[in-house]
Amino acid sequence: MANSTDQLIRFLLPRTHTRGAIIKATHIQAEACRIHGLPDADAGSPGQLLGQNLSASILLHNDLGLLLEAMPGCDDARWFETLECLAKITSHDLEKEPVDILTAFESMQPKVVGKDAYTYHCACNPEDMAKTLTAMPAESLQGLEDETGRITLSCRYCGNTHHIKVG
Repeated sequence: MANSTDQLIRFLLPRTHTRGAIIKATHIQAEACRIHGLPDADAGSPGQLLGQNLSASILLHNDLGLLLEAMPGCDDARWFETLECLAKITSHDLEKEPVDILTAFESMQPKVVGKDAYTYHCACNPEDMAKTLTAMPAESLQGLEDETGRITLSCRYCGNTHHIKVG
């Protein structure tokens, strides 16, 4: 994995007619905490964004999520067999690389069908913010300019500041 890129792995368990995904969101979690002012998950509060919870088809642990979904042809016995393998995954196993976690499902012949890399970022930019200002009446913008004729705008999502030339 690249330094600031996280990973999503999609997989099939053909023998039990099940599919799933493993998401490793280390960098996304840290960046979301920074941007939104949440406590750092590594500082004793895992679960601000991804908790630790076990339910019928989702396992969340710190910065890792594992989703399982029954597909057509997955009867109760096959679903229970899949969940038995899920239940055997230890906390130690969840610290491994996402693709290595699939070894817990070896008896179901896991097949990786896709891998995606992703990052957490805001798409705000000065050009789009300037377009927003053009829709406002000129009298609404009066008094907002600084001595250079620019208006300072902050993105509500990421907190980045943009200085937009008016007119």
